[in-house]
Order: sequence, then C-alpha cells, then structure tokens
Amino acid sequence: PLLAPIVYKAHEFGVPVAMNPGGSQLKECTKGLYEALSGIDIFILNADEATIFLKETHFTLERYFTTILSRGVRIAV
Repeated sequence: PLLAPIVYKAHEFGVPVAMNPGGSQLKECTKGLYEALSGIDIFILNADEATIFLKETHFTLERYFTTILSRGVRIAV
C-alpha cells in the first residue's frame, strides 16, 4: 500500500524511479505495483517474474511490453 504514494512523491521532486521487484514481491504486492506503474520510469522483470506479474501461464514479450508500457512506464526491460 505504500509503494504508489512513495513513487508519486519521488516524481513530485523530479526523482526518477526504477523497480526490479523479485518473485515474492510480485506474488504479494501485484495490486500495489499495478497502481504505481504510471509513476515508475524503469521497470525490470525477467521472464519468470513477468509471468507471475501478468498472471499468465505463457510469457510473451509482446504481452509484457504492451501491458507495462500502456500503464505509463517509460522503459521496460
């Protein structure tokens, strides 16, 4: 619940935000991450993490980039 307010406060002060959440963070905080995505400049996930985050059984780069970039992230890796 604290992630989005922290991310948006950083942007108020012109501080870029990068995130590379691990598997346990993705399983426990998916809703909070989705809420914060529009304030995250760089979002980094590997294929396994992206599968968890997207809640899909089959990972595709197209689906990952479409989802992440459409939510306001500037750079997705």
